[in-house]
Amino acid sequence: MAEQDMATTRFHYFATAFRVTGLPLLMDRVPVTFRLYAAVMTVCCYASYFSQVVDLLKNTRDLERTMETARIIAGAGMTVWIYFFLRFRINALERLIHIAESFAWEDVPTRDPETGSLTMAGWIPRIETITRRLINLTITFHFSYVLMKRLVSTNPRLSYNSWYPFDTSHAVVFELVNASQLLASVVYTIILLGFNGLYATLVCIACSQLEKLRANLLDIRQELDPPAQDSGAETDTEEEGTQSWGNYVQMSQGIVTYALLLLVLAIYCWFGHELTYQVEKVRDGAWGCDWVGTPVAFQKGIRLIIAAANKEFTLTAGKFVPVAIRTMVNVSLKLPNPWTQMVNQSVSYFMFLMKVKDSIEHGEVN
Repeated sequence: MAEQDMATTRFHYFATAFRVTGLPLLMDRVPVTFRLYAAVMTVCCYASYFSQVVDLLKNTRDLERTMETARIIAGAGMTVWIYFFLRFRINALERLIHIAESFAWEDVPTRDPETGSLTMAGWIPRIETITRRLINLTITFHFSYVLMKRLVSTNPRLSYNSWYPFDTSHAVVFELVNASQLLASVVYTIILLGFNGLYATLVCIACSQLEKLRANLLDIRQELDPPAQDSGAETDTEEEGTQSWGNYVQMSQGIVTYALLLLVLAIYCWFGHELTYQVEKVRDGAWGCDWVGTPVAFQKGIRLIIAAANKEFTLTAGKFVPVAIRTMVNVSLKLPNPWTQMVNQSVSYFMFLMKVKDSIEHGEVN
């Protein structure tokens, strides 16, 4: 019980956010009322997503509607899969959180003494704050977008382009379906950003422990080395799119959706790369310590650390490809900004589609 209370305290925001979506994270007992609430949120989430997929398949000739629906499906599809996974693996996630609670990172410096940049321990409290603000901002934007779309539209429109096997033009049915889609949007936002925030937090906790291990190894060397010896530590073109679309409300949603998906990709890549980098630094710290002349038992321990750190340690996406900047961006890490090429390619594809749209419209006029 004490371990559960500590985990709930340290991960209070993430536990609360997941419970809003209907996932009983860090709950000792799940009340019947919560089960009913979780069932409603689950139905809203899946029904909204599949209705959008059907609408996309039924309206392929309408390019503007297709693009508006496709950009939502891209993010919602990722969210639905994570939501489905967590629904059946919530106990495994709780065990991972309890393991993370056994570590202490408050005693780790939040700033690098040499560069002054944030350490991984310094990122832990900031990630929760950033995640909270992003979720609130995204939900506020979406509700404002739905309101503006209803105001500028001559006919009442649902929150998402969707198809249902029943008539949604009736006032009561329309409002119920619209409410279910708004609930689904809350689930999409919290799962998309909240899960990635929790992932980043857990990776930062692991990296902070690796930083502590490397610092302890260097302290061993500093205690054994002569004072004069060097420690040897190593320091390691949106305007055109707006004019082509001619619909600022829909364009704003496209920009926000694209930015969120790019942010999620950046979180996976950067923190996965940082975890691999910290493991390599532990290996360098073990090799750089003053192990020459130490007892044999100590040398065997150092050898075990180096042997374990020499094994490739990389997070993978479904055990297919490593989650790293080099893999996801497919450019060299020596570039000044490895994200630039991916952004340029995405914008190029977008502008190509806009030219196709313009050529179709001009062909119809002529």
